[in-house]
Amino acid sequence: MQKEIVSIILEDFHKIMGEEWKIFQEKIIHNCYCSKCNSAYDSTIVDYTVEINDLDDIILRGKCDKCRYPINRYIETGENEENVEIIEEIRRRYAMN
Repeated sequence: MQKEIVSIILEDFHKIMGEEWKIFQEKIIHNCYCSKCNSAYDSTIVDYTVEINDLDDIILRGKCDKCRYPINRYIETGENEENVEIIEEIRRRYAMN
């Protein structure tokens, strides 16, 4: 059975990222590709929502800070066993609501 895509709050995303949260804030969020700006991964994603996909990876859906064009950022979190345990706990909590 395929897992559902789940929209989560920033606090849950922070919990999943754990010690890598600082890397996210310093590098990942500011190194996004915008096809409209044709940026070389130097756009910042803003006004984003956070989703867990069916592979337990994170997808940020937001806008380019320069031109406001929709952009996404994909973060592979589903390959780390510690992340998967946290993600499963989050999925269960969201399923209850």
